[in-house]
Amino acid sequence: MNNEVCQSAVTIENRRILVVDDNESIRSLITSLLEADNLNTKTANNGLEALERAELFQPEVIIMDLDMPVMNGYEATRRLRLHPDFRMTPIIGITGGDNKHTAKRCTNIGFDKLLEKPFDMYDLLETVCHYLENIVTKS
Repeated sequence: MNNEVCQSAVTIENRRILVVDDNESIRSLITSLLEADNLNTKTANNGLEALERAELFQPEVIIMDLDMPVMNGYEATRRLRLHPDFRMTPIIGITGGDNKHTAKRCTNIGFDKLLEKPFDMYDLLETVCHYLENIVTKS
């Protein structure tokens, strides 16, 4: 990544990130940030679309909003964790309202990290970078 957030010598450009949020502005903002650092992104508007896109795109990290129509992020993540291809895929939850109950529920379902909206884009990029570096290191 060209951003100073990632200090690793490991190249993580062109890694696949799925961004799931029903808010088009948020999806656009996140994908612009990631694509500026040469990451390959796909988007979904809800959890059901996320399941379909994940199957085809095989993302290495998923950024998942919790509260969406059609299928929320909790159910989408629960289903992804049942799929052999996504049991270990890092899933970063994003929510408009964080509390202890939400954090505990996210942990129990299988989210790896939870960020509260409005989140700092630097924190999101740093989190994505962290997971991608770990994936590259373990490969």
